[in-house]
Amino acid sequence: MWSSVTCSVLVPITINQRPAKCQQVGVPGSDSCIFTDRVSLQFEQSGSGDITPVVPVNAETNQVAPEHSALTPRPGEEAASLDTALRVGRVGPWSLDLLSGRVTWSEEICDLFGISMAEFAGTVEQWTSFILTEDLPAYLAALDRVSQTEPLAGVEYRIRRADDAVRWFYERSQTEFDSEGIPVRRLGIVMDITERHESRAQLAQSAAVLAQIAGRAARLGGWMITLPERELTWSDENCAIHEVPPGYKPTLEEGIGYFPAEYQEEVMGHVEQCALEGTPYDFEFPKYTAKGNLIWVRSIGEAVRDTDGKITRLQGAFQDITVRKQAEAERERLIKELQVALEEVKTLREILPICMYCKQVRDDEGAWGDLEAYVRKHKGTDFSHGMCDPCSEKFYPDVYARLQRQRAEKSQNGSLTVDEGLLEG
Repeated sequence: MWSSVTCSVLVPITINQRPAKCQQVGVPGSDSCIFTDRVSLQFEQSGSGDITPVVPVNAETNQVAPEHSALTPRPGEEAASLDTALRVGRVGPWSLDLLSGRVTWSEEICDLFGISMAEFAGTVEQWTSFILTEDLPAYLAALDRVSQTEPLAGVEYRIRRADDAVRWFYERSQTEFDSEGIPVRRLGIVMDITERHESRAQLAQSAAVLAQIAGRAARLGGWMITLPERELTWSDENCAIHEVPPGYKPTLEEGIGYFPAEYQEEVMGHVEQCALEGTPYDFEFPKYTAKGNLIWVRSIGEAVRDTDGKITRLQGAFQDITVRKQAEAERERLIKELQVALEEVKTLREILPICMYCKQVRDDEGAWGDLEAYVRKHKGTDFSHGMCDPCSEKFYPDVYARLQRQRAEKSQNGSLTVDEGLLEG
């Protein structure tokens, strides 16, 4: 009787047997090459409890399934090839008799855990004793979720080897049930994924460092309010913005209390509406730091819901925008100064610099010239020439006397004389 567990292993084959999609891995000191592919390995357990990987064969055609053809051993190579595949892939098969509690480990698993076959007692208790205490609850919970409809389980956990080294393992198993639905056996593999997990951790650490650098450069911090406790948490950058030590945890009331009194009610309204209705918000207000310095901040908040749609926390970002606000204020100041200057220029241009004696006018370059020429140049205005009454009486008394008589006649018949028209331009 055998069961099937899917895992990625290194399949040892010769170059002539190489499947098209496999990747080559050289084996030092060997004429063979090893290729990797995802295949469904099957393990057979003998009456003595020994586990042997086998290749499934179609009962009708007596042929190895195409996806397993690379696993077909040549005479004399079966044991060595499978041992190499499991060793290079750092994979070990195991089985558990759920009725007796007897655990069977392969030699590869014993190597992974750092013990010999003779040192393994074959009990679940010994197995779980290797698992770190903080990882054990998640491991047991993953196995508890197994059912007839979901017989597969996969979980990552850490172990402490016999030599005290801590390693990350990935375990994948399949549980078999009898006709009454009782679990009777579990068959699986364990894979050492320490290097993969360390690479993942390094990438996460690098991303966190980059995010921290970006946060410092942009003066951007994060915050979270857990519900219903209403417990406020600030990121280190947010603490720096508020000039408090890293890790400082203010109360929600204290956090809102940093805003000037005239803004606090509106800020609390945003928070309450987000907590009750899930309404996101984005506002910009002035705020005091713990040291009393006035800054400008932008606060963005959103609600986070659980699988049932219940709001469990609020989270968002907090950015110090003081520099931007100062730049905006400076821009507004310059605009106002420019507007005042333009008004002053307009006023100055409306004042006509004219000589009090000869009545010549000074232009923009300081040169004196005729009034008519100045006005014509700067105002776009032309002149029509006539003579006022005082000048006509002074310089042309006869014409003035006749003009007066004509005006008298005009008042009687309403007509304009030629002389009057000339005098009035």
